[in-house]
Amino acid sequence: MYTARLAALAAMALLSSVLLAPARGRNPEPAGKPLTPPASAGWDCLHRRLPRELAEKAAAAAVRENPENAIHIQNGSPRSAKGDALEPIPLGAVDEKGVISTGRKWLPGRTIRIKFLGGDPVVQRRVQATAMEWTHYANIKFQFVEPGEPADVRIAFQPGGSYSLVGTDCLTAPPDQQTMNFGWLTPGSDEPIYTSVVLHEFGHMLGLIHEHMHPSGQIKWNYQTAYAYYQRTQGWDPDMVQAQVLDVYYNSDADATKLVDAQSIMMYPIPEGLANIVVGWNTRLSATDKEFIGRHYYPPPGLKPTELVVGAAPVFGAVRGEQVAAYRFRVHEGGDYLVQISGLAVAVRLLAAGPRKMAEGESVQPKGRMTVGAKLEPGEYTLQVLRKDRGGQDSGQFRIAVRQAR
Repeated sequence: MYTARLAALAAMALLSSVLLAPARGRNPEPAGKPLTPPASAGWDCLHRRLPRELAEKAAAAAVRENPENAIHIQNGSPRSAKGDALEPIPLGAVDEKGVISTGRKWLPGRTIRIKFLGGDPVVQRRVQATAMEWTHYANIKFQFVEPGEPADVRIAFQPGGSYSLVGTDCLTAPPDQQTMNFGWLTPGSDEPIYTSVVLHEFGHMLGLIHEHMHPSGQIKWNYQTAYAYYQRTQGWDPDMVQAQVLDVYYNSDADATKLVDAQSIMMYPIPEGLANIVVGWNTRLSATDKEFIGRHYYPPPGLKPTELVVGAAPVFGAVRGEQVAAYRFRVHEGGDYLVQISGLAVAVRLLAAGPRKMAEGESVQPKGRMTVGAKLEPGEYTLQVLRKDRGGQDSGQFRIAVRQAR
């Protein structure tokens, strides 16, 4: 989120055929008497990562794909391309991130080439049809190509688990190996089975991580019950349970929504007794999934920004919750321009075609005026406006204007 440090750690490597190391944050264990372990949910998606020796290559590929994945030095401190302060992690370091891999995002608007490595033709067709739902909400395209053609994403159907590399790590995996696997789909699997696992794994491919590891740590696990449950149903020892289920990620590692989304397609099922919430099988994209992926692969399909006129009087706008208000204006003369907003504490991003970020900023005072400036060439520009207090219950109204600096 824009109110947290967005760590564009392209240096981080992820997923292949070995399990990830535990995340750095840890949910505090709640006090209380262990409960009886519930019955098995029967489904889990394991984190996987690229081999350590490919970490630096994966980082370089991520930066080539999307410059916002980069890390650069500013006044002696490492920062992302967005200007966010980072911990001094060297290029190629192996670490893990949170809810969306801001250092592994594909370039918005790009076409991701995908092919199948074997599998039943009926299963292939159903996977393809299901996966396309993501493209209804994100500025990204999927092109399914023939087996002999080069592809960014390669899908296998080997028996066992289901998993995917995260985001642009797919570009570094050996070209003869799968980057995604569906281990239990058959021609006769019902529709909820397909939507739950296909949308989930394609979410990983777009850069999303498991929702239950949300940086907020709002899920309070009953540790002993969870250890017993996952040992019984998955055969996991306590270290594996800690790494795959109980650990959380720091805000510096993730761009996340403010609250855990229990309906997210990226959420593990959580049976009764394991934690302070119960989550069933999520089989559809939630409203937050749709908004969140559209924000990161901007602009989402169908979005029609409100037109602003440079130099005109301010116009009223409103934004609530996780919504993004979008505005568009045209510059006819190159020079310095100012975006001015008042009435609501917001975060603003100014984008050129591409989309390419030109500037961003956020309010310091709850209701104070804010200004974001940038040197612009003639052309069309887009503004994204999000409220800083995503849980605010007010009308979310503000005033916005664009003018040329004199």
